[in-house]
Amino acid sequence: MEGLAMAAPGEAIQTHGWLIACDDQARVVRRHSANLGDIFPQAGPLLGARLRELLGSEESHRLRNLLSRFSAPARPALVSGCRFPGVEGAFDAAVHFNGEDMVLELEMSDAHSGLAALDRAAALIDRLDDLAGPDEIGKRAAMLVGAALDAEHTFFLLLEADNARLAGAYRRLGAPPPAPESLQAFWPGRRLFAVGDVDAPEIPLRSEPDMLPLDAGMTALRAPGEPLRQWLREAGFRSAAFLPVASDGLRLALIVGLGRQPRFPGLGLRGALELFAEALALRLRLVLPAHHQPWAPDAPADPLSVLIVEDQHMVATQLAAALDEAGARVVRICGTVSAALDALDETFDAALLDYTLGGENVIPVAEQLEARGKPFVFASGHGDDLDLPLAFAGKPIVGKPYKIDKIVAALRAAKGK
Repeated sequence: MEGLAMAAPGEAIQTHGWLIACDDQARVVRRHSANLGDIFPQAGPLLGARLRELLGSEESHRLRNLLSRFSAPARPALVSGCRFPGVEGAFDAAVHFNGEDMVLELEMSDAHSGLAALDRAAALIDRLDDLAGPDEIGKRAAMLVGAALDAEHTFFLLLEADNARLAGAYRRLGAPPPAPESLQAFWPGRRLFAVGDVDAPEIPLRSEPDMLPLDAGMTALRAPGEPLRQWLREAGFRSAAFLPVASDGLRLALIVGLGRQPRFPGLGLRGALELFAEALALRLRLVLPAHHQPWAPDAPADPLSVLIVEDQHMVATQLAAALDEAGARVVRICGTVSAALDALDETFDAALLDYTLGGENVIPVAEQLEARGKPFVFASGHGDDLDLPLAFAGKPIVGKPYKIDKIVAALRAAKGK
């Protein structure tokens, strides 16, 4: 196989949900799917509407709390059982950032929304414990994912540097099927991507001018590109799910579930399978032979190495994962001034310094970095309004919540000076 094509996102979503994009403070609607009026028929014009007025104070506050933790996680934040004023039924939501915009994807709550994704993933992960080789794991993983998706045919493709090898297959009833001769792997990005019905119409998006295209790796409801639609039709399938198995920028495997009937897995199930895929990636890396070369596309020739100084552990680990996804390498995470000072002998290109670390500020670390000629960038919830000591006036500052593209750009600029 000559490589894996990313399914193009287009500017439309599938019929299984609704999409809202707001400013980064989750205040004003800047883009929405054309079907959003089905939920909020009395709201009037939706572009420019206040999100709080649509969702209600409670749900709007819950979303803003999620955003305040971190604005560029490795996966979207998931919220189940949301209820909106004057709207019947409960909704599941996925929240992520798309450049400067907050994207909220809504779906009707499925029958299993009350069961935590972590619990569902753990039940799947437990089934891998007794397996030792990649082919054994591939066969078991195909069976587990296929059963969870209720897919008719499921394939486990082990990705290597120059091809994709079928390492496991599963059929819901009867013997495992042969892989279609025309089987091509469409890499879905960072999340499970499902096509609910290849013949269903698309829901267009209505946007303010100059909006960024949807992030193809994070927007689960996006409509499939035409190459994927064409392949599914030619292969005789109406629904599909593509689950990426990756670790540290290496694409290890792809699990493909196919169906001849329309079927779209709910948000809770997709979240559980994504967690399962992360554990599966770690397991594969332990059992793959030393000569195996996973596919590592678009690896930067000169990856940026970063020291993170941040006292909130969850924020720091999510930041590290997001930097990894962006092609950077985190050499260490430090949560105190003393730990950061001890880490300055490490080799790194630039440091990201949270200005306030508990009850102290990060200036002693900045002074040592300056003395050693090592570049750094400050981070603060005050953004450009941060009152820096005169010696550091003009040093770059990135605001919180973190935006990963701005962080990478600032660190690379600091490195280049």
